[in-house]
Amino acid sequence: MAVVIICAWIAGYYSSTLSLPQKIQADSIMLHKSIATITLFLLAARIPWRLIHGAPEASCGVPSLERAAARFGHLLLYICMLVLPVSGWLWSSAAGFKIPVAGLFFLPPLMDKTPALAPIFKQMHIYVAYAIAVLVCGHVFMALK
Repeated sequence: MAVVIICAWIAGYYSSTLSLPQKIQADSIMLHKSIATITLFLLAARIPWRLIHGAPEASCGVPSLERAAARFGHLLLYICMLVLPVSGWLWSSAAGFKIPVAGLFFLPPLMDKTPALAPIFKQMHIYVAYAIAVLVCGHVFMALK
């Protein structure tokens, strides 16, 4: 899951920040969307698994404050993992663009084309993308601790 999220984040970041020829930029955005939509299907399996099996137990000797922070961090990570692709889906739907799933088929739009709402969903998508980057870095640092 982490690899898919990181790949989608990198593809999205570079396709939106680099000045690329139009064809390459369009292809990189489609690659970003194709990778990112996979997270929705992975989450559809991961969330029920987590609800049924619970979180892994913390090691003995981990202070209760750190355990509580870990639970809160994981909750935020799950929320962002869901909101990020959904906000991108809403952004693409509002802008009237297709959303490919691994190049196999397209997701249906979540709403009719509404250009006035596209910038709102775009900003949401960008903010959540940066939030998930911070959470992933925090997750890695705490795991290494």
